[in-house]
Amino acid sequence: MELVREPLRFKRRTTKMNGHGLVLIWKNTPTRSLFEMMDKLLNERMTKRSGCVMRSQYESVNELFGTPKIIKMMRHAPEEKKQMLATSIIMEGNAWTNDPVSGGFGMVQKIMWKIMLHKAYLHELEEKIKEEKEKAELHL
Repeated sequence: MELVREPLRFKRRTTKMNGHGLVLIWKNTPTRSLFEMMDKLLNERMTKRSGCVMRSQYESVNELFGTPKIIKMMRHAPEEKKQMLATSIIMEGNAWTNDPVSGGFGMVQKIMWKIMLHKAYLHELEEKIKEEKEKAELHL
């Protein structure tokens, strides 16, 4: 398996005049870093593989965090917390895919709002039950 599919482009160091004087332009460095190459390779592997179960989740997570950051987080996580970290990363990626403005915070806000509505509805039902019990006691 070849790691780099296209050749690296190297640039030379040149000097250039602009309005503020000479500017050095470093052109001896590769245009892509090792992480960018690995990121591209992992993306190709994950997105081209038709049988991959995590394909759609990987795309959203990779768009949000990037492969190097995901790898770094997984390396630094304790072994017993890696599964929870992976689940959290996937949930955060899905949250940002579903709601690009608020992301995970928006998801938590919606859940809290639903909880408040259900509590209010429950309180209303409890009041009605209490009233009905009082009516039933008066008729006996």
